[in-house]
Amino acid sequence: MRQSFATEIAKERFYDQMERYRNLNDSLDLPAAVLPLYLAALLFFVDRLAAFYPPAWSWSRTVIAYLIFATLVVLLAVFVLWAGWGYCRTIWCYQDAIDLPSPKEMDDWLLAAAAGIPDPEELEAECEPGLRQDYVACAEATFQQNETRSRRMFYCRRHLVVSVVLTAVALICYYSVDRLLHMESKNASQSTVTTAT
Repeated sequence: MRQSFATEIAKERFYDQMERYRNLNDSLDLPAAVLPLYLAALLFFVDRLAAFYPPAWSWSRTVIAYLIFATLVVLLAVFVLWAGWGYCRTIWCYQDAIDLPSPKEMDDWLLAAAAGIPDPEELEAECEPGLRQDYVACAEATFQQNETRSRRMFYCRRHLVVSVVLTAVALICYYSVDRLLHMESKNASQSTVTTAT
């Protein structure tokens, strides 16, 4: 059956949206692999927050570094959980793509249409608008779903990028606090040795 130009365009748009749908499915792999690593880093930093808790609060370099570290850990938690929420919403709201009727359904539909119309050109003229409408309806439904999923994954990836930066800065701050604590404990032990002698 020869198809009109409008049906060919609708068919191409449908196949384009189905290809985009498959690409969006493939894009779900990266956040699934990265989110557990961020959660592990977050748990490590929370454990270090408890270990580094200052015994006495004063405006010393150690306490200021600890406060900066705590702020970075809270920000990291917010962005990791935000990215995780966006990813889980994408998975939770996952729906199958809208497909055209199965080949058997299409064949039955064509046979039913052909039963009443003996002339092939009349049959083509009768079936063409319905076929085009099916392609357009399926492409539109898949397009809307693709747009929603693409937007959610965009924000998820953006939050993961911010999480990378926050993890790097929190790691630098962690080493700074650790170093300052070692220096303070070393100075405190030297001052007790000096006062004892």
